[in-house]
Amino acid sequence: PYRLAFRDRAARVVERANALQGLAAAMPVGGMFVMLDCRGVEPDDQSLARRLLDEARVAVVPGSGFGPGGRGHVRISLTPEMETLDQAFDRIADFIARA
Repeated sequence: PYRLAFRDRAARVVERANALQGLAAAMPVGGMFVMLDCRGVEPDDQSLARRLLDEARVAVVPGSGFGPGGRGHVRISLTPEMETLDQAFDRIADFIARA
């Protein structure tokens, strides 16, 4: 149940991210988060996280907080319902189109 829901949400997040210019994501092996490579949109993950919150009303976590390997990435939680994740990616798509 939960595991399957997270897998389905992860697949949707990866699909939506990879459809946007400047973002890239790979399917996680497990867990409840997906890391998005955002260097094609904004190399500074902390700056992008702030801008997404301020300008697109989407909360993500800067990857640099998880160590050097997380730089240039933001973390998306899979805990919201699919509809909420889709709304977030609609807002991210609009943000990228304006950037």
